Amino acid sequence: MTTTTEKPIVGAIQALPHTPVYRMHRYFARRPHNVINALIRHYSRPGGVILDPFCGGGTTVVEGLRLKRKVIGVDINPMATLITRCEVIDIDPAELEIVLDQVIKATKASINMLYQTSCPQCGATATIDWTLWSVVYVCPHCYQQIVIAEAKKLGPGKYACTCCGETIQVTNLSRGSDRMLRQYVHCPACGFAGVKEATEEDIYLHAEMEYKAEAMIEREELWSPQQTMPVDYELRKPNNLVCQRFTEFFSRRNLLALARLLRAINNIENQKTRYFMQHVFTSVVGWTNRMVTDEHHGWALHAYWLPDIYCENNVWNILRRRGERAVRGKRYSQREIGDYFIEAESPDQLLRGNATCCLMTQSSTKLPLPDKSVDAVITDPPYGGNIQYGELCSFWAVWLPETMNLVGLSGNPEEVVKKRYKEGEDQRFENLLGQVFRECFRVLRDEGWLVITFNNRETSVWFSMLRAAREAGFYLMRDGVNYQPPVGDYARTLHQRKDGAIQGDFILSFQKGNAPAEQNNPMMRENTEVLVVALVADVLKNGPATFSEIYRQVIPVLVAHNALNEQVEELDLETMLSENFVFEEVSVEANTGWPLKKTTMRKWALPKT
Repeated sequence: MTTTTEKPIVGAIQALPHTPVYRMHRYFARRPHNVINALIRHYSRPGGVILDPFCGGGTTVVEGLRLKRKVIGVDINPMATLITRCEVIDIDPAELEIVLDQVIKATKASINMLYQTSCPQCGATATIDWTLWSVVYVCPHCYQQIVIAEAKKLGPGKYACTCCGETIQVTNLSRGSDRMLRQYVHCPACGFAGVKEATEEDIYLHAEMEYKAEAMIEREELWSPQQTMPVDYELRKPNNLVCQRFTEFFSRRNLLALARLLRAINNIENQKTRYFMQHVFTSVVGWTNRMVTDEHHGWALHAYWLPDIYCENNVWNILRRRGERAVRGKRYSQREIGDYFIEAESPDQLLRGNATCCLMTQSSTKLPLPDKSVDAVITDPPYGGNIQYGELCSFWAVWLPETMNLVGLSGNPEEVVKKRYKEGEDQRFENLLGQVFRECFRVLRDEGWLVITFNNRETSVWFSMLRAAREAGFYLMRDGVNYQPPVGDYARTLHQRKDGAIQGDFILSFQKGNAPAEQNNPMMRENTEVLVVALVADVLKNGPATFSEIYRQVIPVLVAHNALNEQVEELDLETMLSENFVFEEVSVEANTGWPLKKTTMRKWALPKT
């Protein structure tokens, strides 16, 4: 027995920003590394076996190996296991740097030739680092063309026409052509480096390159993914998405540049280095598509979308930047883990031999593990339908079909993610999550812990998760729910800044065994509603609060009192708030940089009497 505690962890842990290993490649909704590290330390001992059945971006695997545990990471998504393996794989950063430098030198001329312009200072040939573009729409009121970058934004997808002043909702309009606005260029002849407004020559050169790119790909016998996005993709439905193929998210010159870069990487002889560099390549893909809004950020949302203003980055420049991130990440990984990482070819090699890490690309509904072979399960399961992991990761995976063993792109029926546009998804999500939890119960040692981070604004999703865990055989102690605030910087990301977004997570500590008798009595719906109103009123005594601020106070109490159950499955917190409290527009400082700007935020408040 290697469990260290009889009590759940208590109190919030100050979340820290990602360390270099997690900055090598984006993954969706990674949990703070030091929080996962603290959970591993609390619920296991060195040498113990940790299971993460939804390993995702690899945080539990990395932190487990850092703490000298044996770690089993499982994910149905092949991009998840590729990213995780590259985070922990034993590869010499110095050798990686040599190979990276070779690829950079080999592709410099062939890629940079696609991004040429005239220097605004001396007239010599200069290289473009990035180009800013704006969509052009036709106003439905005056029928004039509107360059959206020049229009006043009135709200999400809403602008004032620059000609007639009428309000237009662009999500209801067909996208027109794209207008080149400006470029950042550097000139080797005179040393100029700065922003240049787009000229007629720049527009012509780009149009010529776009026209020639397809023929150049064919002539050079280059490869790029040609898959059409499946019509049943959840993420095809919102955002008025016009792209049919994954390649349509790229300018043609970026597509050509990526194809040239991929060929150079696929020609690397050493298999382990080639595998890692393919991981660097997919990171580059995330920064060189039309979903990028500026040169400092890659693909930012958990969605497929085409912003009205986007940034076309030079692929070679991004290769250098992402390559540097990869080298820094491996230096960190080697220092923290090094040769302690020994990958098992099977779980048996980890359980009975000297291997320390086993990564499996499969569903966790049926694990190839013996009964009672795991000391703790620490994981971050899908939060209902918040993030469509498989669909999103297809954007990277289609570039590596052989490495990913891709057969098709339609949604995997065993992926534990709820689809919002299909019937019966609540039950399917709960059934699959229940199968995974039952497997966790089977492989977990007696009195072992299942510890998860979880969040969802829908009480029905909470209900599904709690019932799945309870019916698998786990129970949640009353002090087993802790709110975990987010990392400060990440609370300002696009998807976190949405009105009403839930920030932070809850840590829930389930134990394998029989629940105390008092936890078997569910709270009735009418009592739950009274409790919620009282809790919210108590919160609002201190002043107006956002939905997220209310939510993080209410949820732990509801869970502790067994109030999220069959009696209250359809409890709608927002409806209860609107029936008992009022909305106020509150002026706040926008925490998005310096100088601070004033903005308004909708908050709930007590009714005025």
